[in-house]
Amino acid sequence: MSEEIRAKRFVLEDENGEERAELSMTNGAPALVLYDENGELCAELQGFKGGPSLTLCDENGDRRAELVVTKRTTELSLVTEKGKGGVLLVMRGNDPAVELRGEKGYGGALLDVNKDGPRLVLRDGNSTNRAELQMSVYGPELELRDENGKPAVRVRVTEYGPELRLLGEDGRPRVLLVVMKDGPRLALFHETGKPIWSAP
Repeated sequence: MSEEIRAKRFVLEDENGEERAELSMTNGAPALVLYDENGELCAELQGFKGGPSLTLCDENGDRRAELVVTKRTTELSLVTEKGKGGVLLVMRGNDPAVELRGEKGYGGALLDVNKDGPRLVLRDGNSTNRAELQMSVYGPELELRDENGKPAVRVRVTEYGPELRLLGEDGRPRVLLVVMKDGPRLALFHETGKPIWSAP
């Protein structure tokens, strides 16, 4: 008596003869698909060469959650009812990241952690980075950017004290304010980078 059943496709039906589950080879990889009582897709598990993936759907068969594991990354994606936006959780090696996306699928915020420390990025409706808070080699640093994503304001805490920089369109400092132990220092710069005025 054989202890094996071999086939390229298995189908599980309910009492009404409707397909509720299917195990098959899809695009050269095994796939398990589950359907609800209305015939809508509710879950799918695939084992591609790059790594497995699990997709969960709502009552309309629309994708709402997806887990993908590859050699370099692990991603968990949660989307809204419209199929855009939501939350993306990513592990790249030992560096985790969480991305919040707007209803259009972009914009929102990004929080990640790398070897230098945590970083928070805020994006506008055009998915342009407008604000960034991070731990740099100097210490905590806040950078505000214009509508084109160019740095405009930079605030950080250094070993000398808190520092404020107002930047020109070319990214060069135009105003520098540093509060040191012996008092504040203010400097103004020409667009070429040459000092114009300073005090004290």
